[in-house]
Amino acid sequence: MFAQISFIKKEHIIANVYTFYFKKPENFKIKSGQYGLFIEPKFARPHPFSFSSAPQEKYLSFTTDISSHSNFKVNLMKMNAGNKLLLLGPLQNFKLESESKKYVFLAQGIGITPFRALLKDKKERQLPVTVTLIHVAKTEHVFQNLTQEEAEKAYYPNNSSEFRDILAQELQADAFYIAGSGNFVKTTKNFLLENQVNATSITGDTFFGYKD
Repeated sequence: MFAQISFIKKEHIIANVYTFYFKKPENFKIKSGQYGLFIEPKFARPHPFSFSSAPQEKYLSFTTDISSHSNFKVNLMKMNAGNKLLLLGPLQNFKLESESKKYVFLAQGIGITPFRALLKDKKERQLPVTVTLIHVAKTEHVFQNLTQEEAEKAYYPNNSSEFRDILAQELQADAFYIAGSGNFVKTTKNFLLENQVNATSITGDTFFGYKD
């Protein structure tokens, strides 16, 4: 579906990472783990972002690193309350089943955003699932306080070698969700397959925040 969404505010998270909040359109519903295609009035090309907000939260939001200084992100930073974006969606990437399952969330950098929403939703609905989060980032880890609190186990490595060492100890799960750059998704999926994880248990999402 198409909807116009009104900008409410932006919030500085860490470094060059900001969350952008919008008023939810009437009768607009999302599920955690979904994303949308966002269009600014001056640009025809849609920009996809995962929702960092859970369905239970007041505002619709996405979180992104604005350091690329693309025209789209420069305009995002200039938005005033009441300015509008066109949203196509929501579209589904990841989902949490209601039955008991063990999940491993594998995030790189700003790829943590859909997992923030999933973990928030898990808490709100008191889902009987177990989540292990491994979030690799070179410097600060976005949403670390929340994700560390809501996941049953959470790891925050700072390099790929440490990431793989941790992942090698967490291969017993029902589902593996991967979000990050194209290379991160590809190499992580290959690592899982090489370690006898069934391909049907792996869902990869090339996180759209890496694209301008």
